[in-house]
Formats: sequence, C-alpha cells, structure tokens
Amino acid sequence: MVKFGKSELENEKSNLEVKRFFDDYANGFTSIYLKKKLWFRKIIDGIFRKSVYLRFIKTIENCKPVVGKTVLDVGCGPGLYSVELARLGASKVVGIDFAPKMIELAKKFAQDYNVYDNCEFIVADFLEYNFPEQFDYTIAMGYIEYCSEPEIVLKKIVDLTKDKAFISIPDSRGFLAWQRKIRYKFKCPLFLYSKEEIVKIIKSVTDFPFTIEKLPRDYYVTIYVQKSG
Repeated sequence: MVKFGKSELENEKSNLEVKRFFDDYANGFTSIYLKKKLWFRKIIDGIFRKSVYLRFIKTIENCKPVVGKTVLDVGCGPGLYSVELARLGASKVVGIDFAPKMIELAKKFAQDYNVYDNCEFIVADFLEYNFPEQFDYTIAMGYIEYCSEPEIVLKKIVDLTKDKAFISIPDSRGFLAWQRKIRYKFKCPLFLYSKEEIVKIIKSVTDFPFTIEKLPRDYYVTIYVQKSG
C-alpha cells in the first residue's frame, strides 16, 4: 500500500482535511458527471477521470434489476449513484457522507428527480455510524482511498451487505497514480494499492468470493456476499 498525506485518517487533523477537501470540492466533483462542459474540461476528464465514468456505468448495470432492492451508498458524495438507482426502482437507498455540502447536493438531486421519498442521506462517518439494517447492495466508489484502515472498512461493508458489494480501490501503479499522488500531496491523505495488496486485504476480512477488474485508474471489486434470509 502506498500512503500519501500528512498523517493517518484516524488522526483528527486528517479527518478534518478530508472533510474540508470534499466540502470545497462538492460542486466541482458533481461537474464530472455533467454532459455540458467546456471542451478542455471534457478532454481533461476523459484522460484523468475515465474510471469515474466507467465505474458509475458498471455499478448501475451490475445492480440491475434493482426494483424493490435496498442500497447503501458509502461516501455517496452528491448522490449520483443513489439517485440513479432510486430512479430505476430501488425501494430504499441510503447515502452516507461526512461532507455536509455533498449531502446538500444529494438531497437536491433526489428532489429534482422526484425520488426523495426513496432516499435517505446521512451526514456522518461511515465507520462510526450504526446502521439498523442490512442492504441488498452496498456501493463504495471513490471512498477507500481516503481511509487508513481498509480492512475495517471492508469488514463493515460485508457485514452490512446481503447480496453484492461494489467497491473501487485505486491502483498504486502507472501514470494516473503518479499524477494523483502529486495532486493530493498537499490536499488530504490518499492511500493507493497494488492488486496483490487488494487481494490480501479482501481475504483477510471475508471468505466470500470476489472479482477484481482493472479500470484505467482503479480496480473494480465485486464481493458476492449472498447471505440467506
């Protein structure tokens, strides 16, 4: 595992750095998914953020049919996954993020697409929040790279999931990893992984089968929990 940043995420200062970064980044992050952009932004996003598009499309497709299913969206950001899955028929989607501005955007998206009654958005730390239920699907996209203890995160994700968990984990190798290290060096802690490290981490927390697919910047992990009941 390659670590970048001033300290571990459990350190209070690092938590504040990550929270502040995503609060500041809320509107810019949302623009990644929007179709109408200046031409140079499209080029930049196409090169550096292609994985963001791919993992969104892949996750939505992998959740189908989602009608009547429940979904937990960990590190939900502006709620794009949550709203789309609710729009496609999920009976309940819970999004959690510790950046208040991201949650504000998520609630607005849910209202704009008339799925607010099917969505619940929570401002809280995922590891500290006590969920009263399990979910059919759990999504954690663009989340683990800001966590210093991925084993604890994955264990909680598996415990909360009844069917499948979809997780993106950033690759520590290659040009895209290199430019991310540079960009985040003075922003907030960032944790990148090799495929071998990912396999080791997953096997340390669960015996459920899993797959790992390579995206341009990330590894796309699916854990097949498939609990009975």
